[in-house]
Order: sequence, then structure tokens, then C-alpha cells
Amino acid sequence: MRRRASRLPDCRWAGCIAFAMLRLAPERIAKMALLDTSARADTPEQTAARKTQIAMAQSGRFGEIPEMFISRYLHRNRQSDESLTTIVREMAMETGPEAFMRQLMAIMSRPDSRPMLSAIRCPTLVLVGDGDEVTPPALNKEIADGIAGTKFTVVPNCGHLSTIEQPDAVNAALADWLGA
Repeated sequence: MRRRASRLPDCRWAGCIAFAMLRLAPERIAKMALLDTSARADTPEQTAARKTQIAMAQSGRFGEIPEMFISRYLHRNRQSDESLTTIVREMAMETGPEAFMRQLMAIMSRPDSRPMLSAIRCPTLVLVGDGDEVTPPALNKEIADGIAGTKFTVVPNCGHLSTIEQPDAVNAALADWLGA
């Protein structure tokens, strides 16, 4: 049985945190796994889309947002999987509009981390779903190419929520990488 996540994951948010930690205390990072993320700052189009979502949440339309996520976050072949769509809806609703808006504001203000990639010295795994539309494989490959010695893994039949969509494949990739 799948374990339900308690918050709506935006892996670029997790990537944001990882890159911030590397800026502040790189010596404290022994190994790093970056899943479905980007090292880039928001584009003007991404910021505009986030501002639209914030406006929706502020105007009482937060309940519409989970449906938008299903089409963007789940692989096109998995968008009718009721167990996955239920998880996405529940995670969004559990996050709530206030936390959701704070997450978007933080993501919109993240710096471009590409200039620091070559300075990363810890063993790194970069993993992405082959159908990730939010942070496509090319953006993840950009990270992997920027960090020497990185292991790059693409998970088939998987969108942005790799740990939920393909938990066995993600766990196997992590176990293989950690054991190497």
C-alpha cells in the first residue's frame, strides 16, 4: 500500500532548499539526491502562472488548483489513475491556501543555482520522470552535467511526482546509488 504524503510536493521547492543548504554549509552535505527539479530561477512565464495561482487561492478558488496539478504533475498515462489523483487532491487540500501561497512566493524568489553547480563536490544523484512537464528531463540533465560525477536517472512512465508515481523505481535507484 502506498504511503500518502502529507503535503503537496513541489520538487523544485525541495531543490531550492538543497541549493540553499549548499550555499550556506556545503561541508555539511555528504550526499545529495535531487529528484524532479531545476537549478534555474523562474522564467517570467512561470512567475506569471504562479501569480495567477496565488490570485486564485486569495479569491477563494483554491479548490480548483488540485485539478490543474493533476494534468501537470502526473504522467499523461497516469492521469486517470484514481489512487494517484486522489493523493494529489488530498495533498493540495491538506497544504491549504496559506501554505501554498507561501511556497509559491518562495519558489518565485529563488536564485539561479546553475553557476554553483560546478562547485558541488558531494556525490549526487539526479532523477527525473521521463514525462515530467514541470521540470523536464532536459532541466535535470543540465544539473547532472553541471556537477562532476553525478549519476543521472530517468524513470519511465513517470511525471513530476516520481516518488508517488513510481516508488519502486525511485527506491531502487536510490538504493543502487547509495550502495555504490
